[in-house]
Amino acid sequence: MELYKNLVLLRKLPLTIECTYAYDDYLLIGTKEGHLLMYKIDLKLSSTTEYEFKLHLLRSAKQFSRKPIVQMDAILEYRVLVSLSDQLISIHNLDKISFPFLSSLAKSKGASYFSLDVSKQQTLSGQIQSTIRLCVAVKHNLLFFYWKNNEFFELRPTIKLPDMARVVIWIANRLFVGLRNQYIQVDIDKGTVTKMFPVTSEPLIVPLLAERNLAICREDKTYIFDYEARPLLNCAITWTDQPLSMTDDLLFLIAVEANSTIEVLTNTLRDVINDPFLQKSDLSSQLTRPIKAIGKWRNRPGQLVLHSENDIVMMKIVPNEQQIRILQNARHFELAIKMIEYYNSLNELDNSEIMAGDEYDELKLKIRKLHAIDLFSRFKFTEAISLFQSLKTDPSFVIALYPGILPDRYRNQLLTSEPIVHTPPLEGAMLERGLLTLIEYLVEIRQRTQKQISQQQEQDKSSLAANNLRKFYELLSIIDTSLLKCYLQTNESLVSSLLRIDNHCHLEESEMALKKRGKTAELIILYKTKGLHKNALNLLQHQARDGAAKNPAQARKQLIQYLQELGSDHLKLIFQYSEWILQQYPEEGMRIFIDDVYVDSQSAAWPKDDIVQYLEAINPDLALTYLDHYIENLKWNETSTKMIDTLINKYRDSIRPLIAQYRAELQQQGHNDNRMEILNTNDDENDTEYHYLRPEPAGQEPGKLGQLRRKLMHVLEICDYYTMETLSAYLLHDGLFEERAIVLGKMGNHREALMIYVHILNDLEMAEQYCWKQFNKAAHCKGADRRVFYYLFEQCLRKPMRMELSKYLNDNAASNTFKMSLLLPSSVHAYLNDERNRSILADLDLNVRIAIAILAQHSTRINLIDAIKLLDDRLPLQALYLILPPAIHHLASNHNHSRMLRRLLKSQILKVHQQRIQVEQASRVIITGTEICQACMKRIGKSVFVRYTNNDLVHLGCRDGYELMTQSNH
Repeated sequence: MELYKNLVLLRKLPLTIECTYAYDDYLLIGTKEGHLLMYKIDLKLSSTTEYEFKLHLLRSAKQFSRKPIVQMDAILEYRVLVSLSDQLISIHNLDKISFPFLSSLAKSKGASYFSLDVSKQQTLSGQIQSTIRLCVAVKHNLLFFYWKNNEFFELRPTIKLPDMARVVIWIANRLFVGLRNQYIQVDIDKGTVTKMFPVTSEPLIVPLLAERNLAICREDKTYIFDYEARPLLNCAITWTDQPLSMTDDLLFLIAVEANSTIEVLTNTLRDVINDPFLQKSDLSSQLTRPIKAIGKWRNRPGQLVLHSENDIVMMKIVPNEQQIRILQNARHFELAIKMIEYYNSLNELDNSEIMAGDEYDELKLKIRKLHAIDLFSRFKFTEAISLFQSLKTDPSFVIALYPGILPDRYRNQLLTSEPIVHTPPLEGAMLERGLLTLIEYLVEIRQRTQKQISQQQEQDKSSLAANNLRKFYELLSIIDTSLLKCYLQTNESLVSSLLRIDNHCHLEESEMALKKRGKTAELIILYKTKGLHKNALNLLQHQARDGAAKNPAQARKQLIQYLQELGSDHLKLIFQYSEWILQQYPEEGMRIFIDDVYVDSQSAAWPKDDIVQYLEAINPDLALTYLDHYIENLKWNETSTKMIDTLINKYRDSIRPLIAQYRAELQQQGHNDNRMEILNTNDDENDTEYHYLRPEPAGQEPGKLGQLRRKLMHVLEICDYYTMETLSAYLLHDGLFEERAIVLGKMGNHREALMIYVHILNDLEMAEQYCWKQFNKAAHCKGADRRVFYYLFEQCLRKPMRMELSKYLNDNAASNTFKMSLLLPSSVHAYLNDERNRSILADLDLNVRIAIAILAQHSTRINLIDAIKLLDDRLPLQALYLILPPAIHHLASNHNHSRMLRRLLKSQILKVHQQRIQVEQASRVIITGTEICQACMKRIGKSVFVRYTNNDLVHLGCRDGYELMTQSNH
């Protein structure tokens, strides 16, 4: 369909046409014979796209000129006709029948071309005033005139040109002139001439008055300039052939080419860059002679006049709706919008076509949307998405343009809402490029939608707001699901990142897409973020247990980590899906409950009693492992007596059968033949007690027994929160004497603890270690613990009766006590083996010798007076000769140290007292009787006064006034 309709008005005119001028419904024809013809045209639409006309000859002035009429123009405001004939400018009356002559410009003699400029300005009174200027080319000169009082007056001095002007165009206060071989620019105000560029063809210049631009031809190229001769395009508009004549109409350039070919291009910058071509018509078959020129039809936008030597043609643009449709079909969408804006601004539409504001905006929106769809169909994704954004198009529609993102039914529903949408086949690299653009768009829309949700939640709580929120969340679901599918096709590494954040992916669609791509790990993340932990655990268990994964060990690790990250409200799921791992892989399974290396591990917050019961039901050893970890893990900072008691009791239950078996084995090996020195036999008793050699101390027994006893003793050492009173009795019943000694120490019962080490275990080395531990622990505290070495000395001197030891030896499972040989500390052993000490202590009992050695080694940590009181009065004084001197020296040293410390403290007190006096003296106030009150300016005298920090003195009664005065000054 053509944009312009070509109507042949006159054909085979018997006169030779030289020029034409058309305005309103009238057409003036100037002939070579000097005749001037005036026609009236009645034009109307015969159909939606076709016109019909009637041509009436109104006037014929055969005597208008004796020479050819070369050029015509009119000043319609003053109803005068300006013509160029016989190289002279003449002015005629336009309204009268014979076009009577009014005047001529004598200075224009020899003229070859003229150009009229009519500019309109609004005066302060609101009237429209026209300024009319005339430029006449006379040989190598340009003459300038202005119209006033129905005649032309000289405007400015003549401007000389380097050659004869062939075409002259006014643009503001500049003239653009085409010479024989170049284009020049003339500044009327300054009178300067500036060269532009050379030309080899006939010069051709067309003013684009709507934007104060101009088009200049050079062979088959046309360049667009602004009124300051600055190029507006990086490239030229190219015609099919070299234009012979050219004009502009609306937003188009129309050129006449050889053989009566008419070509229509757009002159809007963006469409010029893309595709300027609109229409091309060949009129050679309809005319007798080739068309020579084309011109505007004044006051009739969209209407042009063309002529050959004997023919007249009118070009008429189709009605507005057809124009828009043609431009849309030609993909000139922006041009279509500009045409709508142009008609709307000029109000040139017919009454039936005038659009209301809403219709106008709706039509523009529709065309721009079609433009965006067209850009998309030509794979210009960035430009298309940008245009969709500016139109605030529904993101669902934009997504629907891409295949495989939305469900087919929903996609077809969206696309069929626009009947002319034709989505191109996207595949391969083109599809990936399009999806990358879509991703950027979706991310931006997602951020904007989330911001809108936040604002809506803060501002409004009504039901309408709730409905809006629902729509926003539905949109977010579409966006996130689309993003997921885009990432699956372009960058799979981003899928997990999307699923880990707070997303709104549609579950079924996302699940289907991930399964289709085999993205098991991402599917698990989806289930997790949606709270579908059972689905995720089923999938993980299938991977780990049923051999679905290539690496089952890694699959088990993932299942363990997932279970650890569940909160305590999912404890049933944790127990359900951890059971098979605990049964098949107990070491790995226990990591669910005791391994908290993961950042999101929640296992520390699980109810521990329930876990212990659950593990106990599967395997008691697992419960023991869990409790052991529970106590060891100091990060939990637990003080639960119940849990620690449970752990200790489980250790006891595990140790009891093992230690019974161990003791039975020792008896069978015949260790009762080995006699040894012991301390706990009362010489006054005749009964003999046999004690069997114990090869290893507690915790060093072979196998599991030693391991369990070490753990038990460690727990008893590091923990303070267990039931010590009842536990002590239980340990005694089990024959776990080392463990009982640790508990007694925790309770502060050091005498009984040391009695176990000395008289039951026969291990003075361990007894001394115990004393050191308690002594150092209490080094900065008051209490009985600092007397532990005295208790050790006391126990070494004692010989407990059998009845005293019966609860250890007879009333428990260890009726036969297994001891190691007497173990002495190295320092005690060296003291006793000293030759001089051996001779002095030779006649004393073993226990006395050891007690004296203990006293000698720890004389500074044992109260000497209390210790001597415990010794037998018959003890030779010589046995203490090595003990007394250093002990007395230590006491004297302590006394001297105390005296020195007391004197230093006294000196420090005196120093502080002296400093206090100095401070008090420095702030004293001396009243001599001459001091003045700063408020009333009277003497202070013997009155009560107040002294301020700035040393001002004020009477007590003047204080309030002084403070008010001070505040006002500040």
